[in-house]
Parts: sequence; C-alpha cells; structure tokens
Amino acid sequence: MGAAITAAEKAENQGILKLTRWRAGKTEEWNSNCASWLLHPTAPYDCPKSKLVFEDACKALERNP
Repeated sequence: MGAAITAAEKAENQGILKLTRWRAGKTEEWNSNCASWLLHPTAPYDCPKSKLVFEDACKALERNP
C-alpha cells in the first residue's frame, strides 16, 4: 500500500492512486484521484494530508499508548 501511495505522489501520476480490487473471485482496476491531499504544495505545513496522518497517529496512541 505504501508503494502505491508513493507512486501516486509522483508529479507524473498526478495523485492517481492505482489499485487492484479482488471481490468474489473477480479483479477490477480501481483508480482514486487523491491529488487534493497527496500533492499539497505546503506539505508538511498547512497540509491536509499531514493533518490527517497526525490525527490518525494521535488516535492510535490514545487506543494503545
């Protein structure tokens, strides 16, 4: 998953997260446009992605200090 996110963050991929989904024995290519939070120009400051990562980390620490 980390490799897919890293690939999506590259400028040439324009924030498109490419995944293969397996359901009920069938595979399907699925692309998510994550450019709004993956390619933020001010990262890590004033960045929606960085904020979500921080908030998720805080929640994880609250559950398991």
